[in-house]
Amino acid sequence: MALLSLGDNLSLNFGDILVFFCAISFAGHIILVGKYAPSYDPAALAILQIGVVAIISLACGAALETMPEQFTRPVWIGIFSTAIPATALAFLIQNSVQRYTTPTHTAIIFIMEPVFAAGAGWLLAGEILTARQWLGCLLILLGMLISELKGLLNIRVFKKTEAG
Repeated sequence: MALLSLGDNLSLNFGDILVFFCAISFAGHIILVGKYAPSYDPAALAILQIGVVAIISLACGAALETMPEQFTRPVWIGIFSTAIPATALAFLIQNSVQRYTTPTHTAIIFIMEPVFAAGAGWLLAGEILTARQWLGCLLILLGMLISELKGLLNIRVFKKTEAG
């Protein structure tokens, strides 16, 4: 991930530190969804998740930001396009599907986000990826592949041992 996002000299800035803590928060989220999704209604769980984040965000925004006097049409479009498909629908799908898989498998899927973002930026917006950024994508993909293959090898070894 660092190869994809850090500057030329690989030095950290405040945003990189925020990304690190965001990754820790996502890991905690995935673990908690893995724990609670099998036992609770996915829609109720998504409403609870979004509601808690909305309350905390509203409090932080009120304390730390200056609210504009009015929202323009593009702002409302942005709010609704991110609130419904990118947040509510995404949480609902994750809560529904993660009950059938492990938090580790979910994390492996989620780690592809920066690879897809880099690829989409390159393909759709003409962004230029450096050799270091391509290497970062490759390392993420290799990490996923190794994690998946390790899991498959453990299952096969376990089944052989069980069979005799």
